[in-house]
Amino acid sequence: MVSIDIQKIIIICLFISISSLQAIGQGYVKSKNQSSSKDIFIKNGQRHRRGIQGVELLGGLTTTNYRNSTVDGKRSFGIVGHAGYVRYVKSNFYYKGNFFYLSDKLNFMTHSSSGVDATAAYTIWRIRNSVFINPMAGVTASYDLYRSESTTKESTFKYGGYLGLESEIYLSNHFSIIVDVSRRYVFRPTSASSQYESSQVAGWWFVSVGLRYHYYKSYLDCL
Repeated sequence: MVSIDIQKIIIICLFISISSLQAIGQGYVKSKNQSSSKDIFIKNGQRHRRGIQGVELLGGLTTTNYRNSTVDGKRSFGIVGHAGYVRYVKSNFYYKGNFFYLSDKLNFMTHSSSGVDATAAYTIWRIRNSVFINPMAGVTASYDLYRSESTTKESTFKYGGYLGLESEIYLSNHFSIIVDVSRRYVFRPTSASSQYESSQVAGWWFVSVGLRYHYYKSYLDCL
């Protein structure tokens, strides 16, 4: 009787072991299939998909014509840097927010501007899922500071809007080169007089190049 009980116990243990191995195997196959489908998604759908996010860092040149009694019509050139966040809403639409800083100098005057941009972009053309051309429009606000050689300082708040064109050139699923050209119009409050700018409206050109890193928090966010 004892031997029969031992045989039963051995048979039961073998059955449990085999069942456990089958369950583990099925779980592994399921996990592998999910991982493969996710890899396929990353390979084919990472670019311009709803839920994709990004961060970017750009630098470039700025230029404008100053309007005042001393340097009327003279063009200045300066440098600008941007850092921002990007989120893709659809395959052909995304928005982004940026902080920027620019600095330029003309004759006796140095000028710096710190501000924020809010931008919406729409994709009109793509080449093999690697190059995307996106017209964009946005609003901007900045705090501007002027200095002269005589240490005279002047500060003012400005606001306005801009139109531009942005190109994304993908190096991989997660990295792209950004080329950004925009024409900006900013307004100085009518109550704020300025010895450096006689016009209430200033037009700026921004030309920037940089790198964008693309990522997503959850696979389900992109479905």
